[in-house]
Amino acid sequence: MSDKIKPEVINDGYLKANIWTNEGKNGTYRNTTITKTYKDEHGEYHDGQNLDQTDLLKLPELARRAYNRVNELKELDYQNSRQKDQNVREDQGRDAFKEKRTQQPQEHQIDRTR
Repeated sequence: MSDKIKPEVINDGYLKANIWTNEGKNGTYRNTTITKTYKDEHGEYHDGQNLDQTDLLKLPELARRAYNRVNELKELDYQNSRQKDQNVREDQGRDAFKEKRTQQPQEHQIDRTR
């Protein structure tokens, strides 16, 4: 089994936009490749880059759909990042509270020996 991450694919007939998610120094980013699926003389399918006149008419709409999907994924990344930051702040607050409580003297202990 391969560890390669598969792209998210948007199809329009034989045309497809592959949205690749990558991690870099500055966080997550995405690249998109546009390909056309074709069948060779042996009946096997391949992806190519040559587009005919009809494909060119479909290309802007496919690019628009890919653009919109990348923006949706960026928004999800942002929301997940904000949630993760919120969870870290809550954990830090809980840890600070616990540490403060353990450092306070126990002044209000009840003497039950009387």
